[in-house]
Amino acid sequence: MKNIEKYLAENRQQLDVETPDDSAIWERISDDLSLNGPVKTKRGSGITFYRILKIAAVAFIIFSIGYITKDLVGRKDTDRAVTLSDISLALGRKEIEYRTLVSVKTGEVRALTTTDNLIIKELFDEIKRLDVVYDQSLKDLKELGYNEKVINTIFDTYEKKIHLLELIILESNKQVSHENNGKITL
Repeated sequence: MKNIEKYLAENRQQLDVETPDDSAIWERISDDLSLNGPVKTKRGSGITFYRILKIAAVAFIIFSIGYITKDLVGRKDTDRAVTLSDISLALGRKEIEYRTLVSVKTGEVRALTTTDNLIIKELFDEIKRLDVVYDQSLKDLKELGYNEKVINTIFDTYEKKIHLLELIILESNKQVSHENNGKITL
């Protein structure tokens, strides 16, 4: 950088070869003004166009924000779980009874010490398949609203799940009693 500054300082006179002719420039400007008359600018129409463009952009942004907000709020409402009590109090009570019974039976199954019994594994696999049917039925209920077939399917899955849990309990008890009988006879 210092070399460039030194070079410019030493050769300034040689580098400044052309100087603007101020008088010629102003003469040309005054000639153009006198020939064309008053200066007409398109600035006013340009400002109007840009102002309209800005207003349209702001309106679009406000509309987009409103739409996105409505979509997010609306999605929260549709993602809400639908229960049978939303349809009718009697159905809601019946669903609560089934849920309570399933919960009690599930607690009993968890309390049992299950071994590697093939029958019990098959029963648990069947419960998993029932859970898939139940989940699909709830989705159908949310989409269709009140539908007798969907409601019957939901209650049918509860009944089958309770029956399968009882079979698991019986099979586990049978296995435990069989093991106990085997220990006694030895």
